[in-house]
Amino acid sequence: MTILRAVCCRRNRPVRRPVTALETSTKVFVEHQRVFGRRYYSEDWILNALCRRLYAMVAMATADADTAMVDGKLTYSFWRPITAIRNGDQDGNAATERDADWEPLLKTPMHPEYPCGHCVVISALTTVLASEGCPPPPGGIAVMSDAMPGVVRYVESWPKLAEEVSLSRIYAGAHFRHSMEVGADLGKRVAEYELQGFLKPVH
Repeated sequence: MTILRAVCCRRNRPVRRPVTALETSTKVFVEHQRVFGRRYYSEDWILNALCRRLYAMVAMATADADTAMVDGKLTYSFWRPITAIRNGDQDGNAATERDADWEPLLKTPMHPEYPCGHCVVISALTTVLASEGCPPPPGGIAVMSDAMPGVVRYVESWPKLAEEVSLSRIYAGAHFRHSMEVGADLGKRVAEYELQGFLKPVH
């Protein structure tokens, strides 16, 4: 919590991490989930049965991962960094202290912290794409956000995209690292389960 408190505070923020948080914390994973097929494949591919199966698999895996994530949040109802840091004198840990004015880089969502939702869903999405042997688009995977209009970065692989989206939630001050790691693992396991048991290729 001490590292998160120092790195992700509005008062004391390094340059690269806030940029990463702004670029990848908002709608990037939703964007890739919603329109990746139209950007990744040509129109001929969209009409192909294999592409339709892949699109359906992505939709199933991300929807089920999202359901598992919400179940976890409502089960554990864990506090967010802003609550923990502002009440650091009440957590039973002598190594932490209260910082009543601490503010995260980005606005804190109004639902429980654990597990990280972005981490769960992006992990499910990228696990499907990597497992199905889908190479990234030529030139890399475009990363953009409504928070930074006109700014586009490119990452070289699906695992790198998942890593950046997940880390962005820590840099934003919305999550603890444990929640990121558990969320990424949960999304991966949901996707692997579905890949093993559903929509198997017929040829």
